[in-house]
Amino acid sequence: MGCLGHEVNRVVNLETGLQLELERAVEGPALFDGGMTGATGTWHFPVTTPVDKPSPIEATSAWASDGARHAVATSDGVLVLEGNRRRLIEVEVAPWMPPAVGEDVIAWVSGEHVFVERDGEVEDLGPGWHVAASASSLAWITPDGVCIDERCIPTDAHASKRLSLDGDVACWEHWNGSDVDVWCSDGVRIEGPGHQRSPSRSGSRVLYREDGQTLLWTLPEPKAAILPE
Repeated sequence: MGCLGHEVNRVVNLETGLQLELERAVEGPALFDGGMTGATGTWHFPVTTPVDKPSPIEATSAWASDGARHAVATSDGVLVLEGNRRRLIEVEVAPWMPPAVGEDVIAWVSGEHVFVERDGEVEDLGPGWHVAASASSLAWITPDGVCIDERCIPTDAHASKRLSLDGDVACWEHWNGSDVDVWCSDGVRIEGPGHQRSPSRSGSRVLYREDGQTLLWTLPEPKAAILPE
């Protein structure tokens, strides 16, 4: 949770509390279950050194990864890394919006439209920004709201920050007319004075920024009720 394209030098396991200091900061990495990847290598925690060190890549965005495949925007298109193989999708890709890697799909933003590659075929999903993938789901911001696969939710989502996708649950920055709140597609809302920004969702947890601090919000556990006989 929580990688937004900035330099990362500390990793915290929210389940165990384990904290790891990386040997050097990594710019614009992508997290996946149990690890992280970036231009200088791939990490499998709790090891704090990369297991591989690919040749330098002139990336124009942060990275995206599902653990098996990694992708990043470059000036020549979307570069996809899988094991020792490299593949370049030659398209004009938005330089500051990371691509997305999901099950058998690669998605990206080009010319303020979202495109997805499935089985070698490229489809234009229409106007949008900040595409994200999680397992078999895709989500992106549109001029009118947020789309998750074929479901679109009307909302005033900020196009300046990418959304977070966990399974088929998306969270994003919502402009309420006076400040920014965090809204999620399952009904979770984090609101309050000032701005709540940069959400990152994982299960019952939402990591977000407020007044220069990183805060963790946890969904209350459901409680069983005793029904009358």
